[in-house]
Amino acid sequence: MNCPSCAGTMSIIANRARKLQPVVWRRRRCVQCSKVVTTYETIEAQEQRPGVLGELDLAMATFVQTVEQLRGQLSVEAQIVASEEEGYNGHQSIQ
Repeated sequence: MNCPSCAGTMSIIANRARKLQPVVWRRRRCVQCSKVVTTYETIEAQEQRPGVLGELDLAMATFVQTVEQLRGQLSVEAQIVASEEEGYNGHQSIQ
């Protein structure tokens, strides 16, 4: 930031974040003329490109769906293994 009086560079000498507002309070001092300025700075919302976000959302939804399908397959395989183990363990040999 440039000094409003002499257009010199400003250095931050103190800053605080506001608890109830998304604002940062800063006290700045000019390096050249020593003028002190107080600023209240907010974060501006950036414009989001819907094309990129839409593609990311679609990719994430596809990934989540694939993971859920794999989990379902694993649980079915675990059930089959468990039922086979019960059959072998519970089976009595006939003599």
